[in-house]
Amino acid sequence: MKNESAYSRAIFETEQVSFPEEFAIITAYNPNGIGHTVEGNEALNRLLKREIYHRHHSNCCLFEITGKSACGSHKEPGWGIGCSLGEAIDLGGLF
Repeated sequence: MKNESAYSRAIFETEQVSFPEEFAIITAYNPNGIGHTVEGNEALNRLLKREIYHRHHSNCCLFEITGKSACGSHKEPGWGIGCSLGEAIDLGGLF
């Protein structure tokens, strides 16, 4: 992975105070490395949230979480979701 070291140094911000035993962090920003406008990324993030609710019928732990670079120059909102790795890969693959 090209940016593996950057990903391993990511910092996550959330107001969530407790977490499920198993969860994933998923983002819909800039899918496939394609840059989008702020509005485009926000629309994709809303679509991801709807897809999570559609698949899990609101029966999962879902919380907002933002990943950012260690230096703070890049921020990317996403969702923390209580789910298996397989479910997370399926959801992430949609975006």
